[in-house]
Amino acid sequence: LGNTWLEYEYLQKAAASRWLAREEIVWMLNNPTNIMKKPIGRPAAGSLFIFDRKATRYWRQDGYKWKQKNDSHERLKINGKVVLGCCYNTHLNVSGFHRRGYWLLSRPNIIVVHYARIDASSRGKKRTKSPVYPETSSNSQSSS
Repeated sequence: LGNTWLEYEYLQKAAASRWLAREEIVWMLNNPTNIMKKPIGRPAAGSLFIFDRKATRYWRQDGYKWKQKNDSHERLKINGKVVLGCCYNTHLNVSGFHRRGYWLLSRPNIIVVHYARIDASSRGKKRTKSPVYPETSSNSQSSS
């Protein structure tokens, strides 16, 4: 993966229309920049943030109400090796609105948080290398 392809500007644009690939997330976690000091209130779908969980303990306090599940944590593999931890949530009232947080298992204090809106027709389909999901504006998430 070349540096040009993995520039932050590219990743920010990509996050607006799809979930980032695991390799892209690992690159961001290994090259953190613009680490947020506090959570952003009600970020729009496509938003992408980096937090230091030691400095920002309450990064989950984003102004949304999320469904809680027992199975909302996963370990993700790259080339057969478990590398990433992931937590994911679905919005309580806004259909298809999700939040995912990713961290390196070797360095769990830095976390990339990605918000995305996924339409119902995209769910349940086999994951492709570059899935494309519709972007949503912050106005469509008015209920919490």
